[in-house]
Amino acid sequence: MTEGESPRGRVDLARQRAEIERIRAEKSALPVPERRVTTRAVARIVADTQIEGRLGRFTVHSDEPADRGGDDSGPSPLQFLMAAVAF
Repeated sequence: MTEGESPRGRVDLARQRAEIERIRAEKSALPVPERRVTTRAVARIVADTQIEGRLGRFTVHSDEPADRGGDDSGPSPLQFLMAAVAF
């Protein structure tokens, strides 16, 4: 591995930081009203305790464990929240 190269599966922090700085500079050059970035998430109840969430172009599914009336077919909404906080 050469200097500055990340091990496979690792985040290249220098590259990520450079991309963030590039986006900041690009946005800063725009007039203030055009600097907004909107993040949208929509959730809908599919059946009983099963929920489908749309996050941009991604779809995630959630369900409650059997002891809370669900089928345990996916992570619970609380588990998604915990993962989001961890990120």
